[in-house]
Amino acid sequence: MTALAAQARTPSGPSARPVSWRKLAWVTWRRQRAITAAALAVMAGAALILVLSGLAMHHTAARLGPGWWMQTRSTGYYSWAENLPLLLQAIPILVGAFVGAPLVAREAESGTFRFAWTQGPGRLRLLTSQLVPVAVILTAAAAGLGALIAWWLGPLTTGESPMSRWSVSRVDLFAPSLAGWLLVSLTLGVLCGAAVRRTVAAMGATMAGYVVLAYLTATRWRSNYLTPLTGPAAWSGNGTYGGHVIALGAADELTTYYAWPDGRRLTIQQLNHGTAWFNQHHIALMAVYQPGSRFWPLQWIEFGWLAALSLLLVGATLLIIRRRAA
Repeated sequence: MTALAAQARTPSGPSARPVSWRKLAWVTWRRQRAITAAALAVMAGAALILVLSGLAMHHTAARLGPGWWMQTRSTGYYSWAENLPLLLQAIPILVGAFVGAPLVAREAESGTFRFAWTQGPGRLRLLTSQLVPVAVILTAAAAGLGALIAWWLGPLTTGESPMSRWSVSRVDLFAPSLAGWLLVSLTLGVLCGAAVRRTVAAMGATMAGYVVLAYLTATRWRSNYLTPLTGPAAWSGNGTYGGHVIALGAADELTTYYAWPDGRRLTIQQLNHGTAWFNQHHIALMAVYQPGSRFWPLQWIEFGWLAALSLLLVGATLLIIRRRAA
């Protein structure tokens, strides 16, 4: 068996030709079409919900004007809209766990990799032919879904609506970010499958790794892609300090603080003084924020580093497969 495997890996003679990419693509389609179709069906179902509910929201917003949310939220009809983005967050996780993780782990667990890796295509070409078409199709579908989500969120992030597109539950659902997160989840799943070689364990590791990466991005990294700006927040006009730098949904307000005219922050003791003392000393409410004009540049920055990370994950997977004996 070992001799036969060695001969299969290193064929010689005029008949030794590499298997064409066209034939590899056909094999990939036969093997991956069911799970890829299932992933596309999930995204198509989400798209259908977005279209049906989005048409209703756009119609209501156009009919009632800027105050449509305040006029309709008491009925509870649109209260579910705040929770729908949370459900959409599961799409990249499901793709990574159910499409990416079994790609290599299933063959390793069943033992069929001993045959597949010693055939004419070679293990690296075989993995590439399996991963690239699936990644391209699903990433393109995610970008389309992200564009639809941006349209759906339109009436909810303008006027008097309480929603902001900067919210942690929505900011990564726009086309560039969503495509990047789905791609990194898929490649993370493939890497976990190659490293763990057990399907269920690889699925769990993919989910855990994705959650950790998303948490670190939301809490530490995303707000610092570009250096935040600092400026005065709005005066509320009712004798107290409050408000926002610009309208909710336009800017990402990271934090606020009270400061002296020269920019020094107030101490905890000084914060206990009342409004009259604040007015007397010209205390200003300052905000650290990302302006609305940076929303799309930050989206593309996030897609860029996620795409680069995906390439690194693929490289690590190829390294593992290449060094692992069949």
